[in-house]
Amino acid sequence: MLTQSIENLLNRNLPRSPRALELCAHLAGQRVRVEARGLGWVLVAECLPTSIRLTKNDTDPAAAEISGSLMSLAALAGPHPEEVIRRGDVTIRGDAEVAQKFRELAVLLEPGVEEELSR
Repeated sequence: MLTQSIENLLNRNLPRSPRALELCAHLAGQRVRVEARGLGWVLVAECLPTSIRLTKNDTDPAAAEISGSLMSLAALAGPHPEEVIRRGDVTIRGDAEVAQKFRELAVLLEPGVEEELSR
């Protein structure tokens, strides 16, 4: 249920950003697997031509795999993601370019807290 809510939120924000729509179309068919170490939490994000699909604990292959603590994963959306990676707080395996584009997409789709609370 939480996964579906997050997916709805991301897809609601997608049409608001031309760059996000461009990235989504470019990444169509690509998947990234995100693992929060220590929590046993795995989320797979897949870009479709005009939307994003999220699934939990999906074992199908992904172009890139990103793993780290929940706080380290959140820090990837901050101003200095390269420092998080350089310190080894987050591990990226597979296609680093796909991982970077998914990161950019996630930052573009980050919801405004005030706006979401007003809903």
